[in-house]
This record gives sequence, C-alpha cells and structure tokens, in this order.
Amino acid sequence: MRRLMVVALALTVVAGGCGKEAVPDEPVAFGAAPPVSSQLEITAPAGDVVPAASWPSACKFLTDEELKAVLPQATDIKRVPQGVSIVSISDKSQTSVAPEGSCSYKFGLEGAAAEEFISSLIVTIDAVADPELIEEHYTETRTSESKRDDRKQFENQSDLGPDDCYSWLYATSEFHLVCRQGPMMFEVRGNGSGSFTGVNDTDLTARARVWLEKAQAPAAKIIAAKVP
Repeated sequence: MRRLMVVALALTVVAGGCGKEAVPDEPVAFGAAPPVSSQLEITAPAGDVVPAASWPSACKFLTDEELKAVLPQATDIKRVPQGVSIVSISDKSQTSVAPEGSCSYKFGLEGAAAEEFISSLIVTIDAVADPELIEEHYTETRTSESKRDDRKQFENQSDLGPDDCYSWLYATSEFHLVCRQGPMMFEVRGNGSGSFTGVNDTDLTARARVWLEKAQAPAAKIIAAKVP
C-alpha cells in the first residue's frame, strides 16, 4: 500500500508541476487610460522645428501608475531609453540624434504570463515642431505609408483621443500606431504576453490587434493628454 501511495504522489507532482512553472490560467486584464493631471513641457517656435537634441525623454511619457491603470497586472516595470537618428522635417538633408527619443517600457504581467515572458510598450518620438508643420508632415507620411506594400492592414484611427492616428501591421505580430498631437508626432508599438480572452494564442495577428486596441491605444491617449 505504501508503494502505491508513493507512486500516486509522484504522478501527481509530474502532472501538476511546481507552482511557478505551471501554465497560468488567468487571462490578461485590461483597464483604461486614467485622467492626466499635468502636462509635459513641450513647446515649438512658430513656423519652425525643435532640434532633436532638445526633445523630451520618451521615458517620461508614462508613469508606473498610468501603466498599471491600463494593464493592472503590470509588475517590475523598467524603462530602457534609446537614442534615435532623426531627419529634419523642414530640411531632409539634415539629420540629428534625439538622445532618449525612444523608450521601451518593459514589464511582466503577474498571474497572466510566466516570469520569463516580458511584455512591452515602445514609445518613439518622430518629430517636434510647430503644430502646422507637424500636421503637414503627418499627412504626407500617412499618405506615403498607406501606399506601401509592407504596411499591411493600414487603418485610420481618428477616434482614439490624439488629434489623429493611423496604424499598420508589421509582419504578422505587431501593430505600429502613429499619432500626432499639437507640436508632436509619435509612435506606440509593442507586444503582450499571456492569454487574451476570446483569442487563440497561436493567432499572432489577432493577439497583436488586442494589444493595439487595449494597450497601445490607451497609452497613446495618455501621451496625447500630456502634450500642450
């Protein structure tokens, strides 16, 4: 009898595994963009552009509290700034570097994904200039990208909160969301780990669309609300 009990216990351990290694059953939870209480100091001279070296850090756009409002399970949030090389929207022959023009917000989703799987929201500034110049550049860029063969599922997203936005699918698993707000044009992209309610885990495009609608879009709304 003792031998049978030991065997049964061993089978139970193999089937159930360790608590940390078990496949999580809890789906990713999504919230909403919270009200923004303060704006960032982003200004542009009339009829001119702001040099990339003077752009704000993209890592200041989303606070931990704001990320957790959109993604309640977010934990261990890290910010990884990255410099970006920029072509001036007023003089295409000029390039400069924005030291922290892009930021990867990396985090886990506690209870919805194994510890080793990291989710992300990547915010990149495309231009800072007089709002009229931004609108003109944004319109030209949107028109050009809508005609490219590598911009799959191109869609206008004018009702998200910023002055205007559009999105397109990169490969099969990541949407780029491009927006303009006042003196700034920016992008939000990224990927989410864990299971999404009503979506097959192997359908990468469907997963990417959920992340676009439930994570990237609210992030863009928060960012836009901080731009004067």
